[in-house]
Amino acid sequence: MRASLYKWLKRGAGRRAVIIAFTKPLARRNIEKRVRTINYVNNSYNVRLKELEQNNIIECINPEDGRKKVYRLTKRGERFARKFAAEQGREFIYNDKEVDWNLYGWVISCPRREKIFIEITEEGKRLRDISIDAPRGYKHDVLSLLARKKLIRRKKVGWKVYYILTKKGREIKSLILKP
Repeated sequence: MRASLYKWLKRGAGRRAVIIAFTKPLARRNIEKRVRTINYVNNSYNVRLKELEQNNIIECINPEDGRKKVYRLTKRGERFARKFAAEQGREFIYNDKEVDWNLYGWVISCPRREKIFIEITEEGKRLRDISIDAPRGYKHDVLSLLARKKLIRRKKVGWKVYYILTKKGREIKSLILKP
């Protein structure tokens, strides 16, 4: 750990707050929500993320996605986060197990898509039972995309169609629901 980089990170409350906010890879909007719970309010998240990315503290999982980027800590970033958490007397647990992070990023990068995905259960859910405030056609399109990505599957019971989580879908959903 470079001492000057550590001092630079420690000096900036915003940088420190962003690093500590990570417990798993996060989209920018999730980073903002978590940082606000740490009582650091500032609208310069893009600047902080760019600074941290340039210093190899975080990395973007899906750089081609434009505005819907998902970030995760690098090994170096994890070391800093553990050190900052220890200074605050907290334990730092970072969940970066072997998962298709691009797929995870694709799901969480769109809030409506994420909400629809979270509503799907292992028992199954019908299109009409999904309570997200969105047009029926939009919900159907999202469910079709989720099925193409093999996160859910369709099950017909008579004339009714149920959407059920697959194993891969359960893994991604458990990651999304973990704090």
